[in-house]
Amino acid sequence: MRVMTDIIGDCIWAAVWLDAQSTRHDSTRALIHRATGHAKIECLVDIGLPILQLQKLTFTPNQTSREDILDWLAEDVRAVAFGEALVLNLLSRKADFPIRQGTAEVPDESNLSSDLIELVDFMDFDASDFPQIDNQQDEHLSISEEALDAGLDTELLSRIDEQIYPIAHDGFGPEVNDSAFLATQMMIKDQSEHNITLPEDFDAVDLESSKQALAAIAAPNAATVFHYGDQTSMHHQQWLQAAFAYPLLAEKLVIDPTLRRAIEAGEPLAAALLKSTGLSRGHLKRVKKLQSPLPAERLFEFGETALGMDPVGINRIRRYSIGGDLNLDPLIELFRSYPADWVPHNESEWCAFKDIASACGLPVNSGFGVAIEDVLRASKGQWSTFRSSLARAYGMKIDDFDRRQMVLATADAFEMVDDFRNCVIFPLLLQTISDSGHPLPAPSPDIFSKGRAIAFNMIIGEAKNIPGTLLSSARHWAARIPALMAAETVEDETLTEVSQTHVDGQTWPQLAANFTAKNGLVIQNLNTREQLKEESERLRHCVGRLYLRSASRGDCHIFSVRNADLSQSFSTIELSPFDENTTVQAALSQLHIVQHKALSNRKPNKKAHTACQEWLSALRSGDHRIDLESAQSWRQHQKEQYHLEGEGSQHSRAAIEIKWKAALGRNWHCPEVGVRVWNEWKSYILRGELARMENRDYLLTKPEVRNILTLLCPSSIN
Repeated sequence: MRVMTDIIGDCIWAAVWLDAQSTRHDSTRALIHRATGHAKIECLVDIGLPILQLQKLTFTPNQTSREDILDWLAEDVRAVAFGEALVLNLLSRKADFPIRQGTAEVPDESNLSSDLIELVDFMDFDASDFPQIDNQQDEHLSISEEALDAGLDTELLSRIDEQIYPIAHDGFGPEVNDSAFLATQMMIKDQSEHNITLPEDFDAVDLESSKQALAAIAAPNAATVFHYGDQTSMHHQQWLQAAFAYPLLAEKLVIDPTLRRAIEAGEPLAAALLKSTGLSRGHLKRVKKLQSPLPAERLFEFGETALGMDPVGINRIRRYSIGGDLNLDPLIELFRSYPADWVPHNESEWCAFKDIASACGLPVNSGFGVAIEDVLRASKGQWSTFRSSLARAYGMKIDDFDRRQMVLATADAFEMVDDFRNCVIFPLLLQTISDSGHPLPAPSPDIFSKGRAIAFNMIIGEAKNIPGTLLSSARHWAARIPALMAAETVEDETLTEVSQTHVDGQTWPQLAANFTAKNGLVIQNLNTREQLKEESERLRHCVGRLYLRSASRGDCHIFSVRNADLSQSFSTIELSPFDENTTVQAALSQLHIVQHKALSNRKPNKKAHTACQEWLSALRSGDHRIDLESAQSWRQHQKEQYHLEGEGSQHSRAAIEIKWKAALGRNWHCPEVGVRVWNEWKSYILRGELARMENRDYLLTKPEVRNILTLLCPSSIN
């Protein structure tokens, strides 16, 4: 076994390989961000073939281990030990090798790269379909004393009766299979740079033949790459001919045993495919023409910032990270539901179809429960024309409306539906319950899910073109965000409940006093709702709407880079939050900037960037003091208010009201707010029957609204 570690900037790089004497060739490498503990991980898994299967996953510390992990990552020597423990945890579980305390082979010098390939989704791959090599009884993984301490302390490892076991930590993200061609590149690089032994017969695999056969497969698995590259097979040429005849189905030909037998027996492949896929001859004839791969790579990973232009020209962050990927099985199912002439017949139509299906059709299907064939039925198989119509609906030029922009447009539609639910439907339902003298029900995921479905159905109405209606409504909604913010604001001070400093919900403690940089710019901690809204108006971004709740709870800290008299804003900074029980020293080591944005979320200019870096250095060094105690106390207070974990207290009226305020905004119950918000929606966003209704009480006549009202409070129905 060989272990290599390195410190690369603000990250720890750790890798471990099984040695040449092992019966397996598995390896694991991880890049760990020291400020957050988040890691991107790559595993090369031995499935008994010369080609290893590349699997990617992430690691995010959970609440119970986060502080311990960040403590280990704060010091170089301990950080390296944690990296070793992390990769050994995974290698032990992947290779099914025990861990024993000892010394692994560690090279004296290492030339390591920090470039790791981004995570992508791919089809599920069951390694049990292929032969496994039995482990020798004496094979094990060696772990250093420091790494063992790190693993035990951070709950990556456990020790029972002197035996060391890896723990399936819940911080590990889903394992995603990636392209085996990327795996071969990594294997060759490992051999040349680190003298890692390649599996037997690796050099005998004809990778060039595999690449040609799998040109239409974005991320082929290891078994498929080996299958098309295995020159020792007596059916090698038959396999290549089959893949060239049906490029898009090349991997399915290997995975499906019926198709494998047909190819090797020399039987007519078309007949076998008709039976296997359920497609007609007309469908299959068109599928043969599809040459370019499906979009297997997600445009935005879960949790990744989805940033891009909206239809009114603002570079805005979306709350939803929609992937935009598309797999073969749902594609075939979709083709089966349509006439054969709806299957794209050339590359232009095929590209348009892939964009629409992956960036709009599948997300709407999974998010709102509408069958994908119904989502896309309005296209009538004219995919390029349909994409142009969606671009017009969203208010963008067709040349700018690529798959990435379509994903952002769909994310806008998701936000718009949620906004209608939270600002119109739920306030109406809760006010009706309250007016009837009944207590409010506790919010729950099921209630929010049902509310979303109602909001979606109301916005769509009787529309035949579902994506066109969604994107058109999303365009109008995005244009009215400032007006909606104003409508939700209550200026009458009699409506606020000020009992003591900050408890009114309009202000919260400052983390740090104003800082004046050497270039004269001032960095000010924004700690009031009015300041955040003012910042949004000055810089035309969403901090005054989407970050109000997080900032007021202490879940993030917002700062503004301004001129000397604070009359002009140049950029906005989001600073990471602090745990309630962390020390000042640990807090300063964790301190990092989540994002720094200028006008319309553009990149800050050099002067603002310089001031920001000077300020951050002063915070980390302690030269500019942070009020950690106040920040921690406030965040704990907010948790107590919004979660109320005591026995029975979470069901009290006060607790439930607080939870609804947290979800819908503190002014949801104000009648004048409800009227103003409804007028915005009906006048500028909604279409059809709803847009003609003067009063939002009309919604209560809708059966779906009355059904959820009955669910929330049966006795409130007259």
